[in-house]
Amino acid sequence: MNRSQNFSERIISNDLSFTSIAAWFGARIGLTVLGSILNFSILLLVYVNKRLRAGSGILIAHLVACDFVSCFVHVPINTAMPLAHALGYNLPREMCTYVYCAYTVTFVAGTWTESCLGLNRFVAVCFPQHYRYFAAKKITHGMILFCWVIGLSVQVPTAFGVTGSFAMSNGHCHTKIDVVSSYGVFALAVSTYVPYTIIGSSCGIILLQTTFLKFYRKRKIQPRSVMGEERLPKTVGIIPSERRMAVARMLIASFVWYFLWNSPAPILTSRWPKVMAIQSVNWWMRVTLVVRMAFNPVIFYAMGSDYREALTALLGMLAARHGQIFSRTK
Repeated sequence: MNRSQNFSERIISNDLSFTSIAAWFGARIGLTVLGSILNFSILLLVYVNKRLRAGSGILIAHLVACDFVSCFVHVPINTAMPLAHALGYNLPREMCTYVYCAYTVTFVAGTWTESCLGLNRFVAVCFPQHYRYFAAKKITHGMILFCWVIGLSVQVPTAFGVTGSFAMSNGHCHTKIDVVSSYGVFALAVSTYVPYTIIGSSCGIILLQTTFLKFYRKRKIQPRSVMGEERLPKTVGIIPSERRMAVARMLIASFVWYFLWNSPAPILTSRWPKVMAIQSVNWWMRVTLVVRMAFNPVIFYAMGSDYREALTALLGMLAARHGQIFSRTK
């Protein structure tokens, strides 16, 4: 049997046409290219602009770096594998042990970075008088190290069959968690439920606090200056700076975007497994994660004036240098 016949049979068995597979492959690769460019642009701005490294800037850069590595390395590999399988190539199942383990470690590290950002904004908005200590470099670097320790500790054991295994189905890698094992349940909770709870709780508290502050501002209560911060009369507390509030709103939008695109696949898997078992649904649900990673920088540009100003300054500098080089060549 030649490869074209094999490809046709695989398409029929997987409930996918050649057009569907081509569209899926084009969408995934197109999103990874766009995501790589957008995420790299944020990293470049953070590198050249010192102001973007202040406060939660390093944590944001780390989150963007995780998405960049996924878009530039992990997703293309995990996109090529099912396509190769559909074309008739026999892929060793052991590939997932290495390929998918690296991807899931990066994914979990990124998820916990979102959690750390939630805690960072929680302190910035609710306890601004203590934020200077919480945003110290040592604590920020410790958070980043903690994210990778969590990612490695819950995913590497899976590669050795402790908490489950990395399996392959139609060229797609996926994780089989041993729900009977107590460590398997613990790994699943630490990878998903715990960081999601932290992110959701942080967002809820921040929204309540911002609503609380807006209420007092609408009543036109004049704050007093206390050590560079604003303090409302009596027991209302210290008002965080407008810049910190703007960053908090930006990150809340990023969190909402995160849940919007990360939730469909787990919900379908847990609530409607028969729907998720349909090959076409299963394949396209894998695109949602890439959409989240690719377009998350758009939120930073749309809601973060510092990023827009830094991008404008960088483009202006590059245009000026290009103009100088062009004038010299005349």
